[in-house]
Amino acid sequence: MNAEIKELATVDIKAAMRKEYIENELFLSKQFIKHTTPRYIKEITFYTMARNHVIHTFLSLTESEQTIQALRETKSPSQEYVELMNKHRAMRYPLAIKVKAEKSIYNDYTHVDYKRKAHFLDQALPTPSRRESVFNKLGGVLELLISWGWVAFWIIVILISIFQIAMIPH
Repeated sequence: MNAEIKELATVDIKAAMRKEYIENELFLSKQFIKHTTPRYIKEITFYTMARNHVIHTFLSLTESEQTIQALRETKSPSQEYVELMNKHRAMRYPLAIKVKAEKSIYNDYTHVDYKRKAHFLDQALPTPSRRESVFNKLGGVLELLISWGWVAFWIIVILISIFQIAMIPH
């Protein structure tokens, strides 16, 4: 995903997906993969095919079905993908690339709010209320105090055991 598509996604996510789909199709139309093709080119091709399949599947859903969960769900590979896998007698690395592509497309088109809830890039993130932000800061301070207290406790325990070992007569 290039910077231009990322910028477009902040305004209109579906237009950005359509643009990426077209660019990926253009790239794939220029690729001709043989057995002697270097593996990194095969991986790029598998990655691009997987991203396009996710985009196509998502955009073909009805407007009400186009949710974050629908984008996150694992899709079965397209028929072209399976044929290319079989042609090159490769199974494990193309499937791993497919999973990687699905995760990256989800991360590329979403962002997370303060409650760790995902939203599409073209949606504004909710802002915490004053009360929530005060409780978040208070929780952070308490977490810091407890963790440093735990560290101090173990340092004291270690020091006491060292001194007790040193006090044992030889």
